[in-house]
Amino acid sequence: MQKTDIPVNGMNVPFISSGKTAEWVHACFASPFGRAQVLDEQHVQIWGKDFHNNRSGMLSRTRLSRENSRVEVGLSQVERGAALVLYGGNGGWERALELILTEGKVMVTAVGAGRGESWQLSQASVDNRAKRLTIHRHGDLFACYVEEQLVWRGSLPFDLPAARILLRAAGKVDVLTPEYSAVFGPVLVSGVVHETVLSGRLVNADGKPLAGSVHIAGDPFAVAKTDASGRFEVSFAPLGDDALVCGAVGTGWRVVSARELGNGGGCPDICITEEDQPRSEYPRPDFDRSTGWWQNLNGTWWFALDPDDMGQVHNWVEDEQPYRHVIRVPFPWTSLLACGEEDFASADHYTGIWGGYTGTAWYRRKVTVAAQFPQGQIGVLKCGAVGLVAEVYWDGKLVGQNEGGYAPFECELGELKAGSEHSLVVRVSFPREFNPIDFSIGKQGWWFSHTPGIWQTVWLEARSPQSHIQQLHVRPEVHFASNSDLEPSNTTFLIKTEIAGKWDYLVVKVLDPDGNEVAKETIRPNMMVGSSQEDQEWLQISIQDPRLWDVDDPNLYTVGAHLYSSDRLIDRVSTYCGLRQIRCDWADGESMGNAQSGTQEEHGGYQYVFLNNRPLYVIGILDQAYNPWGLYTYTAYDSKPGSILEDIRITKQQGYNLNRLHIKQNEPLWLYAAAVNGLLVWDEIPNSLGTPTSESWERWLRQYYLQHRRDFNCPAIVIRSLFNEAWGIDDLRTNPATQAKVLSLVKLQRALEPHRLVVDNSAAQGYPNRHLDTDINDEHVYLRDWWEWRRKLELIQREIYPGSPYNFHSGQNESDEVGDARQSGQPYIMSEFTSDNGKTLALRMFPRIAGFVKIDLTDYEWELHSAFTYDRLLKPLQYLDADFEPVGDEMEHSLDAVVLDTGPINYLRKGGITIVPIYVAAFHRKLAHYPVNLHTRVVGERDDGSTFILEESKTEVPIRPFSVTKAGVAEVRRPKECERVFLFTWLTRDGRVTARNLAHWVGM
Repeated sequence: MQKTDIPVNGMNVPFISSGKTAEWVHACFASPFGRAQVLDEQHVQIWGKDFHNNRSGMLSRTRLSRENSRVEVGLSQVERGAALVLYGGNGGWERALELILTEGKVMVTAVGAGRGESWQLSQASVDNRAKRLTIHRHGDLFACYVEEQLVWRGSLPFDLPAARILLRAAGKVDVLTPEYSAVFGPVLVSGVVHETVLSGRLVNADGKPLAGSVHIAGDPFAVAKTDASGRFEVSFAPLGDDALVCGAVGTGWRVVSARELGNGGGCPDICITEEDQPRSEYPRPDFDRSTGWWQNLNGTWWFALDPDDMGQVHNWVEDEQPYRHVIRVPFPWTSLLACGEEDFASADHYTGIWGGYTGTAWYRRKVTVAAQFPQGQIGVLKCGAVGLVAEVYWDGKLVGQNEGGYAPFECELGELKAGSEHSLVVRVSFPREFNPIDFSIGKQGWWFSHTPGIWQTVWLEARSPQSHIQQLHVRPEVHFASNSDLEPSNTTFLIKTEIAGKWDYLVVKVLDPDGNEVAKETIRPNMMVGSSQEDQEWLQISIQDPRLWDVDDPNLYTVGAHLYSSDRLIDRVSTYCGLRQIRCDWADGESMGNAQSGTQEEHGGYQYVFLNNRPLYVIGILDQAYNPWGLYTYTAYDSKPGSILEDIRITKQQGYNLNRLHIKQNEPLWLYAAAVNGLLVWDEIPNSLGTPTSESWERWLRQYYLQHRRDFNCPAIVIRSLFNEAWGIDDLRTNPATQAKVLSLVKLQRALEPHRLVVDNSAAQGYPNRHLDTDINDEHVYLRDWWEWRRKLELIQREIYPGSPYNFHSGQNESDEVGDARQSGQPYIMSEFTSDNGKTLALRMFPRIAGFVKIDLTDYEWELHSAFTYDRLLKPLQYLDADFEPVGDEMEHSLDAVVLDTGPINYLRKGGITIVPIYVAAFHRKLAHYPVNLHTRVVGERDDGSTFILEESKTEVPIRPFSVTKAGVAEVRRPKECERVFLFTWLTRDGRVTARNLAHWVGM
């Protein structure tokens, strides 16, 4: 194919809209998010950060013909690189041809429709001054040019349908490198596919017209609003497998396939029946008013994008015309569930038609106050969380504002009447910058997809105008007479309330896990309780015959607060809570002194986490709490993939006893479900980026106090991290002022939440950042090679002792590091690492390591380190038991562990012999009194795949509870007739297998 074969009489595709249709939108097909700014009709500047899997840029409405088409784009300015892409997918990063220019080099790559389907088709050097990229197409034959230089010609390994143009900034960088940009324009095309106009009508089951909007799935251009008769017309360039997504306000959604659309420009009436209300459960079990009147407002609302932020100027509070879309609340507007496309979710497809939009957007709905609204009460509108800045209008009047993105807020609406109709409008703004340094935003937008808009439940409650309960905090105090006791000597709930307005008395009731009332107290205004100035605000209620909350027996109590005026009940709130003690304490050095790295006395001792006076080996998982359907919002409470209970179920199923909830204040219902299921939570405060400015610090403090206030009662939260890897406090290592701020926060956290452990900064020495004052000496270590990993663990084992500066900010570490912080015996937990290549079980050889948190619960967008895909499918099991049956990752997470002091894959010549040390870690709490039996089996595999047992044994290992013991060695020989040799090991207690491990050897 010659370049002259392509028609030269092309058309210009301007970046500024003609007013009728948008020719370009900013799209995000894979995280993290970039941004763009239209400079003029011919030029656009696109920023990006092409680490990992960023596929964000400007997408054209124009679809190019398969038969004979051409696209050419000029490059006005390039900082690192630029890419011209033919994108043939429908919403996920799939089916694309990329021509990428980066710093004097050019690459041509192709991406298929499945995960991992990518090909590098060509790579060459080009002139650094190159300013033009061109792609030609003749059917299945493509040609890519930089200026006049042909860099690749050929066909793709998959079928690329008629494709759209995508422009993006390119150039591989690491996560800490600032974003870069490229300026594109103009864009010339020829061979454009003509659009089809599809008309139809939305109706309900009775044939009555519905108000709403429709769009072609994955197509941000093909959107249309219905008229008064429910009729619509939508224009799009058909692909053949298109689906029409239809949403009706207040009713629900329906997806109509291409087959159902019929032929020609029209389709039959589309009937939408009322769907179940999304996220219909009461959202606040921690502050529960569900026994009173409440009304869930989730569902399908009107929605409008406001990229020029002119909605206030043009009074969109009153004007209904700009609302061209419908949206499902409560899901971030970037999500698939928000725009009705959840059926198309996959591991590679997780953002909807507004996935590339940041800025201002508007929500609108009519509210009919349901029956039984209490006469004489006022209405209160409550929002679980809205990202990032919200303004709430009720009947055209501004009734509330909020900034934050994670915590709940409320707006008083005045007296309401049952059956009355009202207008509710919510204006939301989210920063356009994908790398914000002034907001506590967690991992949104710069690491994973951003999650703007209403992302937790919106509901109404009724409230007495006279008085109401504002806060109900419950703190457990559990004491043991000695360190050997398992039954507590004293258990108390400390209860504190905040009440607004005038009231006569408050009745506090405590119900045990079976619902029986076990305590009742009456409080009157200004009543002083407690024996000291410090605890006078707290009501102390002793609990007889206590049932502790534990990972194996998660008993939950209920505390109810009933507010009275003149003997009339005017408010009632309940919360869940648990009796439990969490602390760090010294391990039994005698039982652990027989490990290979010395005794407690030699190194000054080490600690473990203790739950209810018993040591607990932490087996944790890092949970980013994203899903491909709703991003930040769970799909449901139960029964669906990506629901709250399903995610907790797979966490427990995999053997984890702790979830490190990563830099996100999660939904209250998730915390409740963790408490119900005995899952420990290591909670973290969402961070900003950069160094602390006065503005960012104040915002972080506001988020901290709000998180403390909302989640105080949850017994599952046993650890609170303030910062992660010094994000938002980047100068922690060298700035004494920042260190002083962090130290003051640690002191504050211990005072506010003495029932939890605190981590000042979850440390990552690779950056480097460390600890100052912490209850947990945690560290993030990422190494690939098993033997390098083992050497690192030996180093850590040697450095865990009181007075050691390891992993703490001290001038002894680096010359420019300030401070002289030291270990004081804190438990060491490896709190981030990739668990491939047998690294998890290698940790269990070293008794000074008190636990681990591996990544991740599931795959998340571009992070692929889990037993589950992003869409919650179990990956092929990677281990084998002694009968060659597949075994899952849960093998690595048993409380007992059998550890082979060798890598999982090794080399051994035929006839060779190797000796493998075996260690047994016995951390089981339930079966601790049963003896441990070690089983070994050496199996040979012949050339034809047949296997035979070379050696087998069973021995009882004398071991004390919570200890690591060298249990002996295994001799592995490789007979000449064997291609491979396997060493299988497992432990049993009381006839039950409690741990497994294996290694194998192949030829050198």
